[in-house]
Amino acid sequence: MIFFRSIRASVLFLTRIPLGGYPYSDEENKWSTAHFPLVGAMLGVLAALVYCLAFSVLGPWPASFLMLGVMCLLTGGFHEDGLADTADAIGGAYNREKLFEILKDSRLGSFGTLALVVVIGFKMSCLATLPDKVLASAAVGDHSLALTMLGLLVFTQSLSRLFPVILLVCMPYATTDAAAKSRQVSRADWRQGVTAIIWAALVLAVLVFTQLISVELVGVSLLAGSVLAVLLARYFHYRAGGVTGDFLGASQQLIEVTLFICIFACL
Repeated sequence: MIFFRSIRASVLFLTRIPLGGYPYSDEENKWSTAHFPLVGAMLGVLAALVYCLAFSVLGPWPASFLMLGVMCLLTGGFHEDGLADTADAIGGAYNREKLFEILKDSRLGSFGTLALVVVIGFKMSCLATLPDKVLASAAVGDHSLALTMLGLLVFTQSLSRLFPVILLVCMPYATTDAAAKSRQVSRADWRQGVTAIIWAALVLAVLVFTQLISVELVGVSLLAGSVLAVLLARYFHYRAGGVTGDFLGASQQLIEVTLFICIFACL
């Protein structure tokens, strides 16, 4: 029973999809972290559906804009908010106390605005130019553009949500703010980390088996994502002594950007 309820809790934590089922126990909330890659794969399917429908009518740039907008609506801008808060805190804080003070401030600053513009603009550019890259690539094989985009979006959305779980499991939680949403999942341990890895491995295995992505892309992306995760972990430990929910959201966004770079490198 806890398995299915923790999946439900995971969807509720990462998205605005109203599945109900409240209240959830501490154990169910803790186990919800294990299913982040699965929820990411689900979001990838929805993203691909929106993108392909819009692409067939409007073309690549409007499709990219609409897809990112729908994703922000589905997730409530959850990870983007973490990116903006992290950029403001890291850019504007001169010591650890000031960093946590800025993280708690709900106002958007110049560093956060710049981070959002750069990251969202980069992703939009990638999504708009990816179809031409896919159609020109011999690595795609006989798959249609729609199926290839499905595979790539499921890949990026699922794998980008694995690494924050690993950071959460491997690093101390740096804030004691009981009101923070991420406090619900901050007690995750190695069992949730291993389960998240299994989910991500299953998603990747299906995508590779169906030839929607290549083994080369998986290998390059895992290497690049791991290197970035280690660098982020060291920096977060240096600046804050651990991770926070905002840091994890920023990590997801930065790793997603890295995965898009890997896609272009491997096509």
